[in-house]
Amino acid sequence: MKKILYLSLLLCAVLSVCILSFASCDRTEPPNQTQDSTSSVLPGETENPPEPVEATGLKYTVNSDKKTCTVTGIGKCKESLILIPESIDGYRVTVIGAYAFKNCDTIISVTLPESVTAIGKGAFKNCEFLRELILPDALVSIDKYAFENCSVLADIILPEELRFIGASAFKNCSALTEITIPASVTTIEKDIFYKANNLSTVYYNSPYGSSGNNFLNTKSITKIVFGGEIIPEFICKKCENLTEIIIEDTVLSIGDGAFFLCTGIVEITVPDSVTDIGYGAFSFCSALIDITLPSALTEISDSLFQNCSALTDITIPDTVESIGCEAFLGCSALTSVVLPDSLTSMDIGAFRECSALTNIKIPDGVTEISDEVFKNCSSLTSIILPQGTEIIGNWAFSHAGLKEICFNGTEEEWSDVKKEFGWNNGMHGYVVLFENDETEDKDDDKNEDGDSDDTQETEESQKAEHTEALSEIIL
Repeated sequence: MKKILYLSLLLCAVLSVCILSFASCDRTEPPNQTQDSTSSVLPGETENPPEPVEATGLKYTVNSDKKTCTVTGIGKCKESLILIPESIDGYRVTVIGAYAFKNCDTIISVTLPESVTAIGKGAFKNCEFLRELILPDALVSIDKYAFENCSVLADIILPEELRFIGASAFKNCSALTEITIPASVTTIEKDIFYKANNLSTVYYNSPYGSSGNNFLNTKSITKIVFGGEIIPEFICKKCENLTEIIIEDTVLSIGDGAFFLCTGIVEITVPDSVTDIGYGAFSFCSALIDITLPSALTEISDSLFQNCSALTDITIPDTVESIGCEAFLGCSALTSVVLPDSLTSMDIGAFRECSALTNIKIPDGVTEISDEVFKNCSSLTSIILPQGTEIIGNWAFSHAGLKEICFNGTEEEWSDVKKEFGWNNGMHGYVVLFENDETEDKDDDKNEDGDSDDTQETEESQKAEHTEALSEIIL
């Protein structure tokens, strides 16, 4: 009995000690395994990403000089952040060969050594996870399709020594939003940004472009800054969403059709450094309302503003001597044009179908009113012609709305002006006023055929005047 009691007491003592020991333990909470929702680090990444690792196991071929080599493939390299070495097995790396890294879906970043001068055709084509590319300063050539379908490549700096960019070099680079074309580039093949659908801003410093349109099918471009000496021909053809054009004062000339069919452009300032603007450079810019032309311009070229249907007025610089063929054809909102005294010629159809133009004064230096120059200007009711006018061309005022032709010469001089076929076809009820008209009453006495109603004249004289009037007007 005593033994049982002793064992019971011993068991109670041991149990009490265990309870006290458990109570005194430090029961801390386990660490929080939930990722901070504010962290910018994506799964699988770290705050400080690893440095590129010098690639080993790359495939290469030795070039003909036996001193340099061309990288031809990824070989046994397993790294995703690749630093291509300047030399492999003693051979200096100068070229990334055609299709060298095509379809490499493990590459995230590539750094090229300063020894590389050329990137071959399709070298990084279909590298869909390539998002960083560091090019060497000595790079001279990027061949066609070099970065085609590199869809996450968002930023690339083209070096200042670059000379050549091949066709569709950045095709389908859909993450690319901004790029600078350096002044060093001398050859740009067509469609370099074909379907780079998020490219919105281009800094274009090269004086060269492709034979076609560099930005064809790149509808996303909204802004282009030109910082070279020449804006190439047809450089922005059909860039329909282009709304902002900045032309730096380094630019000396604008090529033919440079902004043809850029239907989103509302205003443009051409700096005074520009002395030449090619034909049709702003043609079919249907939203263009305001343009400032350079002060040293000597010519409004052929079709320069053809079908700029929103253009309401324009100031032509005092230095302009000629207005080209169909320069303002179809500018249907154009109500006011002041022609400078420097002007000596207007070519065929220069203001044809400017249906809102109401009046105009032809400067003294213009001696020929060319064929169709004001044809179908239905609101043109008054025009002032200089005394030195020698020729009025075929259909010059055909179907214009002229009610008054003010000729700064005598009636005799007016009769000496050569008037070509159909010059006034479709004009009704206009008068010709002469500088030597002595009184306002004489103007009032003019009938709609431009002849004086002098009742004291003989019947023979009246018949002669009537015949002359009929030769001047086609009703």
